[in-house]
Amino acid sequence: MADLATLKSTIERQIHRSDLTTDIASAISSAIKHYQSKRFTFNQTRATFSTVAGTEFYTDLTDIAEIDAVTVTVNGRKVTLNEWGYGEMEVVSTTTNTQGQPWAYSWYAEQIRLYPVPDAVYTITVSYLQKIAEPSTDGTSNEWTTEAEELIRHAAKKRLYRDVTLEPQMAMVAEQAEIEAYRRLMQESQKLTTGGLRANF
Repeated sequence: MADLATLKSTIERQIHRSDLTTDIASAISSAIKHYQSKRFTFNQTRATFSTVAGTEFYTDLTDIAEIDAVTVTVNGRKVTLNEWGYGEMEVVSTTTNTQGQPWAYSWYAEQIRLYPVPDAVYTITVSYLQKIAEPSTDGTSNEWTTEAEELIRHAAKKRLYRDVTLEPQMAMVAEQAEIEAYRRLMQESQKLTTGGLRANF
């Protein structure tokens, strides 16, 4: 399984430069940040947390890029919560004295806010687009160095040619390779997703 060190060495070999260690690491980081909010099959996930009676705001999930759905489990049955804009929630939820089974939520400042304020312990399930971080060390790997390795490699090379070695023609070649890798990844994702994913480079 490819790790961050392998990705770095592959880029170094392909651009024929062994003196850009810091720049290569920075380019990889920038490429990953660019694609963190893009939707692929590998960064869609589901997680749960438990409410606390009288508690309105929750920060249990710290890797949310975009929420798709939120449900509350009641008597073994999942009930979908209505999504409200934060402004709507501010108008309606003016006191923590209004408590009960949550039936609405909002997402703001990396916090999930429930309405009404839970009056007991409920299991909340969140389906969301996960913000996958870059590997923490050279010896570690994740989806960016495995499923999306080709995409990140070409995206990083584009940045190096464009911003560091100042080779605009090579930057264009790398960008075209990046676009093709992105489209291939999206096509693979579409095969695994009912209804498909929309490519938006």
